[in-house]
Amino acid sequence: MSSKHEYPVLTREEQNDLARYAAKKGPRKWKQSLQAAWERGMPLPPEFPTLYALRNSHGNEWLRSVKASEFSQPAKFPDLPPAPPKAELTWKNGPNETLVAEGKTSDGKTAVMAIVDREYEGRFFRLKKIASSDGTLKNEWGEPLMTKGLEAMKESVALQVSQKAYEEKIQRFPSSTPGVPERSPWGKVQNADVLKLDDLTGEAAITYVSTAGHGGFMLSSNAASQVPPVLRLSPRGTTYEQDADWCRVALSFPECFTPHDLSKAEETLRNYDPDTWQAYYGRELQPGQSRTLDERNFMAAHKDDYIVTSAVRSDDYPGMVAVFAAPGGDRNLEQSSFLVPADEYSARSPFGFVIDNDRHMTPEEYEASMTQPENTSDFEP
Repeated sequence: MSSKHEYPVLTREEQNDLARYAAKKGPRKWKQSLQAAWERGMPLPPEFPTLYALRNSHGNEWLRSVKASEFSQPAKFPDLPPAPPKAELTWKNGPNETLVAEGKTSDGKTAVMAIVDREYEGRFFRLKKIASSDGTLKNEWGEPLMTKGLEAMKESVALQVSQKAYEEKIQRFPSSTPGVPERSPWGKVQNADVLKLDDLTGEAAITYVSTAGHGGFMLSSNAASQVPPVLRLSPRGTTYEQDADWCRVALSFPECFTPHDLSKAEETLRNYDPDTWQAYYGRELQPGQSRTLDERNFMAAHKDDYIVTSAVRSDDYPGMVAVFAAPGGDRNLEQSSFLVPADEYSARSPFGFVIDNDRHMTPEEYEASMTQPENTSDFEP
């Protein structure tokens, strides 16, 4: 009697993907659907990144014999990062048109002081100093605030003071650490900040690098393998640029980042890559929660409408904006010109202005409407 074939143990990510796929397709159809995708080479939804590889590692025979009860425990998704803590500060007027904040950080231990430049029209520009009474917390220049309004400025400073306190608690390693890369996809490395050491080699595992033009995180092979598959940019996934992809590193290694960083990482992933966000957190985003998703829905809803591609305030038509628009906003298609009231155009959607053919006229139609002769016929009751 032949023994039962031994298949590789399913990873946590594979179990989660199988559980969610079975729940999505239903208990009677999930096997049939997955087998069809494997046999026909059909792409699987991106929120199930591990399932296609199971075709090679486990195969159809395993799929026919496996029971959903083997992995049907509720899939475990990470919790959303909590709101970042804020320092409790007391504000008073300082010398030379400055505002001074004193108080404690969110951990309630470190006394701090912040001095803020106050500019005209209520805009606050620079946090000049964060310091603690015991000398452990120093930041002579701070960060640009660029906030408008007193309350917005105070909230920004409270977050920065608390962020600085948490940064002091996270261990960093010198740029001389073995394994720090000399070159990056963005050019020659000029500065390096090592966030984590490799558990196996003791060399740099996670390094933030900056170059003359850009920067990002570079991971060792061992660290890259610890990034959840749904967050990886590629099978190796060793480089993550600083503008948006950095959030994948932060969410994968939360111990290396502050609560403020993690909150910003979740927000970044949600706005720039909503599909990955939904797969990672196991939640469905609603309208208004993701800029990219909202833009995608906007463009889908108006794919056949004329959307403005360029605009200029017109001297020839006072109070109007002269615009060019194309179907779906596609600049490769033939464009038409329209005139739009300036007030209406200034209140446009952040994703584009949609032409209403019943109200918005071409310049020729507008001129014709302005030169039509008045009706001089006798009034008839």
